Amino acid sequence: CLHIQLPVIILSGSVQLQCQPGQYAPSEATPRCLLCPAGSVQPLPKQTFCSPCKEGESQPNDGQAACPPCLSGFFATGNGSKTCT
Repeated sequence: CLHIQLPVIILSGSVQLQCQPGQYAPSEATPRCLLCPAGSVQPLPKQTFCSPCKEGESQPNDGQAACPPCLSGFFATGNGSKTCT
């Protein structure tokens, strides 16, 4: 499991992690950035959540910023797919 520790910025007495796209910190109490799990992504930096891949897209890897569309003839039904079949 890969976790990347990045510098922090102090804002009004709170700590905000500088998470990169593909990462998130669910709360200010989170000590490090977490990778978005497979089937979800975060395209923006400094976010508190990851979004599931949409129907017709998949992402088999952790820590990604985008869900590529399924190739022609393959499908991903529902949200949060890790693979197209």
